[in-house]
Amino acid sequence: MASIKIATRFNLIVVVLCSGLILGVSCVPTLTPTQPPVSQSTSAPTISQPTMTPTKIVQTPTSQPTETPLPPTDELEAEDLDLAVPPGTEAVIDGILAPDEWESAIQIDLVDESQLFLMHAGGYLYLGIRAKPEPVTSICLDQTDQVSILHSSAALGTAIYKKDGAIWEQVKDFEWCCRETTDSPQAQEALQRHLLQDGWVANNGRMGNSDEVEFQIAMEADSLRLAVNSIGAPNYGTVISWPETLGDDCSSLDMIGGPIPEQAQFSVEEWITVTMSQD
Repeated sequence: MASIKIATRFNLIVVVLCSGLILGVSCVPTLTPTQPPVSQSTSAPTISQPTMTPTKIVQTPTSQPTETPLPPTDELEAEDLDLAVPPGTEAVIDGILAPDEWESAIQIDLVDESQLFLMHAGGYLYLGIRAKPEPVTSICLDQTDQVSILHSSAALGTAIYKKDGAIWEQVKDFEWCCRETTDSPQAQEALQRHLLQDGWVANNGRMGNSDEVEFQIAMEADSLRLAVNSIGAPNYGTVISWPETLGDDCSSLDMIGGPIPEQAQFSVEEWITVTMSQD
């Protein structure tokens, strides 16, 4: 298995006013009338009926699967912002980092024993995270003329910023979807529609293993530039970031847990560029 290791850091951030949905029990932006208010504390509020489903039509496990360790990794220099991602398999996005699906992925060791896995297949980047329980995860994706925020918690949503001088202005707020946790035809159709329309999909943080989340992101070119941030139980004010040096608004607690700001500052040149490797 191709593998690497990166020393990363996490920023200790005290939650000030989280006012959004919770992935499982975490907070996400409360920017639509469907979002219930949450308590403003560093512990995760309780929400009703978490909803998400796999991106492929598969049976949802009836019991919590046992985490199976993936193979060990080599080391990656912390200052290296370019990463060649190996080919792998088309993983089922169900919140289970199954070794037979992810055995070809490159692995990066994050802080606090967290891990990141990356591979590509079928024109998609597959990105898996094993971190804190009931994770709330946001991926900032550089798309040349805009930055998209790919958010997964108790629902999926995409926000968009466009650059205006030195500032990035929010031009699209989150529109939440894919809340169902069943594998009904309607739920599967919603997930497939989200993948086609938004170019990515992920699992609900309460599906599969409680500390794992999987993303599937379309790669229209041979490379993507992105940054990854995740928070989770019990302290939703501690951000795990990749790359370690990330210090712009992509890693701010508001960008991850909401409400997201109207304006932001992004240093996209300091994000990680992942490239499809054929080896």
